[in-house]
Amino acid sequence: MRRRGACHVLGTHTCAFTKVNAILKALDVALATVDTDTAVHLAEQTEIGLGKTKARQIWRSLMAMQNYRYKSEFAEMLRAEGRAEGEARGEAKSVLKILEQRNIPVSDSIRERVLTCTDLALLESWLVQSLKATTAEELFD
Repeated sequence: MRRRGACHVLGTHTCAFTKVNAILKALDVALATVDTDTAVHLAEQTEIGLGKTKARQIWRSLMAMQNYRYKSEFAEMLRAEGRAEGEARGEAKSVLKILEQRNIPVSDSIRERVLTCTDLALLESWLVQSLKATTAEELFD
């Protein structure tokens, strides 16, 4: 009688997930045995290499419990970029919200221009302008 493997019983997807989880946990344990700089570098490279996958989510969960994860310059740079993008997005939405509340029509092209802008100084200027403009086009004067 032929014996069925664990992957056959659990299903290929579940088996692959279990193996990936075990590999990432083993790497996490191994990182604790090296110096912090090396651990940070390897943790970052692992995260980058995992791309946008379920494995990356597992890795982030494991790293969230580790001290060296938050000392990473690369990770801090990514967080800073995310904060700046969020701030710009908020400013852009505020510009459009003010125009909307003032019943000033906004074309799709102007909406796109405002929402894709990442220059905070320019967005702040448009925000001030949105308070006194009589048309959306006046934002850019």
